[in-house]
Amino acid sequence: MRAFGGFLIFAGFVSAILHYTDFQLRILMWSESMQPVLGIGLGVVGCAIVGASVALQKNKEAKAVQALPPPPGYGAAPYQQQPYQQQPQQQMPYPPQAQPPQYGQPQPGQQPYGQQGYGQQGFGER
Repeated sequence: MRAFGGFLIFAGFVSAILHYTDFQLRILMWSESMQPVLGIGLGVVGCAIVGASVALQKNKEAKAVQALPPPPGYGAAPYQQQPYQQQPQQQMPYPPQAQPPQYGQPQPGQQPYGQQGYGQQGFGER
């Protein structure tokens, strides 16, 4: 509806202005003898359509907002927080002082990546 109202606003007011020149919109050439009154009338009708469309849209949004329940903490009953219950601790598969193995990291007893181990020779060394 807004697009149609916008078209009527444009066509009406532009044709009313163009009445005073040698140009006219092709779609409204038949109404040259009725200009500028018809052009102003079309523009006013277009404004009414756009205004009604905006008013109806706001009314729908207002009803949609009223239908939503209140957010937590703002309802009729106050929210009561449950006391914290401690979960039983699980046994770790590794000793607590050691860290769990991480992907891409050398494990204890392994050579770091890119370093030579004992008895290995690098490139060009003999």
